[in-house]
Amino acid sequence: MAQCIAVIITAIMPANAPIFAASAGKVSGTFIQLNRQSTEYSTTQWKAFLTRMQAIGIDTVFIQWTAEPPVLYFKDNDLHFNEQYDALERLMEAARGMSFSIFLGLQNDSEFWKEITARDKALRDYFLVRQAQNERVQAALLKAFGKRDDWVGYYIPDEIDDLSWRDAGHRRFLKDYLRGTIRILREHDARRAVAISAFFRTRTAPEVVVKNLDALTADIGLDYLLLQDGAGNNDPPEDVLGLYYRAMLNIRKTHAPELWAVLEAFRQTSGEGKPFTAEPAPPGNFVRQIQAASGFKRRILFSFPDYVDPGRGSAAQALYKMLGGHSGAPERRK
Repeated sequence: MAQCIAVIITAIMPANAPIFAASAGKVSGTFIQLNRQSTEYSTTQWKAFLTRMQAIGIDTVFIQWTAEPPVLYFKDNDLHFNEQYDALERLMEAARGMSFSIFLGLQNDSEFWKEITARDKALRDYFLVRQAQNERVQAALLKAFGKRDDWVGYYIPDEIDDLSWRDAGHRRFLKDYLRGTIRILREHDARRAVAISAFFRTRTAPEVVVKNLDALTADIGLDYLLLQDGAGNNDPPEDVLGLYYRAMLNIRKTHAPELWAVLEAFRQTSGEGKPFTAEPAPPGNFVRQIQAASGFKRRILFSFPDYVDPGRGSAAQALYKMLGGHSGAPERRK
């Protein structure tokens, strides 16, 4: 989701950007990370799934990405992916009339973390390719879903970390890429908002995190910056997370994006270098995550389908019940 020449954005917010009410300390959104398993869900299954989300007050959904080579999660004759599924069509049809606000993610690149270690020219060229990829996916999404009023925004899947962009010269390439991507998205679709996520670890002091994120995201036309809380692997630890939150919330500028919190509803169980595995967060711990993020207007789960849906087993059922869902559970999904 770079251009060598900075582009000045005159309209910081799209004319019809959604105005989200504060969620009163509760969780009001979730990510959905599409994968090959989810391509098997029928419209009826998605409908039941969304209904369980709605029962605990979730009204905002981030589809983390809609394309991840070699897979395209919706069908389009002009995009060349080895695999195409109609998963997004089914999900969107299930959401029709349910009053969700939906952000559609663009194209994910599984090689992103390796590519961003490149030297300047290679990094610039990489971001130009990413920008072109996302422009093509946007065109296809507009063709398929452009008339949907519940599609309210785009999500750029390239997460901003606290370590890779400390150098000002290196940081310039990412900022140019984000600015250029947002400009192109708005040229083709002026009415939908744009969001991106960031995360940080205790390896970086709060004031450095804030300085770098502010330098990267202010004055580029970004509407929402989602801050991940790191609870999944306890970094930052619960007792210091507030230092980062306070630092972020205290540096507000006119053209800075609105800050939302992303609460990780999992606890990683796999060791370093092992395939990722995780389990649902204990309800008591998750209550404290919600409380810690009370200063943010909105709190977004990562993620309901994987760790909170009651069909995932007893641990997920406990978390769902704590968030206000009924104790009964659907048949467990395989």
